[in-house]
Amino acid sequence: MKKIFLCLLLLTLSISAYCQETSQIELTDGSTIKGKIVSLTNGVYTIEAPTLGRIAVASSKIKKIETSGASPSLAPNAVTAANPEMKAQINNYTAQIMSNPDILKITTDLANDPQFQEMMKDPQIMRAVYAGDMQTLMSNPKFMNAINNPKINQIKDKLDK
Repeated sequence: MKKIFLCLLLLTLSISAYCQETSQIELTDGSTIKGKIVSLTNGVYTIEAPTLGRIAVASSKIKKIETSGASPSLAPNAVTAANPEMKAQINNYTAQIMSNPDILKITTDLANDPQFQEMMKDPQIMRAVYAGDMQTLMSNPKFMNAINNPKINQIKDKLDK
């Protein structure tokens, strides 16, 4: 089960893969921001917008994020809203990953892995990730193959230490 949570976390963290793309961020008040997502830390997105410069936006203020490379519209709070226990587990893993340079490097390598990137392009997987829909994920062959990626095992082993 830990590997499943870890894969979910890595997919969630892979919003960093969007960092190099221009995104359209729709806020809960209906306004939109166009810019590059620079980071996501403690539930706050840092966005580099051409007209506004560098701004910080709480994920709770974001309705959806669309990027040129992402198929589904992503709602960043859906996964944690669907399952508070999952939120606690994701927060725990995030803290461990971000505080360990070795794990962070493996995570970055995984985000660049072709198999992992292909999985992130699958709208069904991404919707299930953001909805916290474990049943859909467990029945998806791409997701199940990703769980067995050696980099996932490396990260899991380092987290277990």
